[in-house]
Amino acid sequence: DELPKKGNDARNRKQHLDWWNRHLGAFSLALIRPSLIKATISILETEESAKKTKRAPGTVIRYIASLSHLLSVAWKEWEWIPENPVCKVSKPSLSNARQRYLSREELARLLEEVKKSKCPILLLIVVLALST
Repeated sequence: DELPKKGNDARNRKQHLDWWNRHLGAFSLALIRPSLIKATISILETEESAKKTKRAPGTVIRYIASLSHLLSVAWKEWEWIPENPVCKVSKPSLSNARQRYLSREELARLLEEVKKSKCPILLLIVVLALST
């Protein structure tokens, strides 16, 4: 009932929770402590994914977020646990950030729209932002 109802988000969340269930499902909620979660995150970070590659930090963070959401519901709504143990676990640093640049068409459209603005300095601000 707490999972998203449709789309990729629901499928991903289910995949994440299935993974956590395979690794933590044998433990009672009372035994799921930050140290156990941290050890299990180490497995998540090092094992091969279904694509036969190591999971990116962003993917690991999404897996952790899925577990955290579930345990937050168990804590706040169902009152099954005294706290969410994921809150005491440090998350991996996100180093797989992407740099994206506007295409020529996107840049032309942006400048076209900015020129239509009633704000007299908006074009200057946008050009400066694009230049730095």
